[in-house]
Amino acid sequence: MHTILGIVAFLVVWAVAIGMAIFLIDCISRLVCAMETSAEARMRQAKALETLASRNETAIVPKE
Repeated sequence: MHTILGIVAFLVVWAVAIGMAIFLIDCISRLVCAMETSAEARMRQAKALETLASRNETAIVPKE
């Protein structure tokens, strides 16, 4: 009886450990994906600001 309980406990511990590993890998991959998306958004924003600034430099400024 104790042997069966030991085997069941061992399998439960392994199942929990594997589940936690999968959960951590999923969280890390989501974090990396979010960081990449954020970096892409920052690059797009910087490019848009640069384009806007270059348009303002070439714009005709009315005389007072």
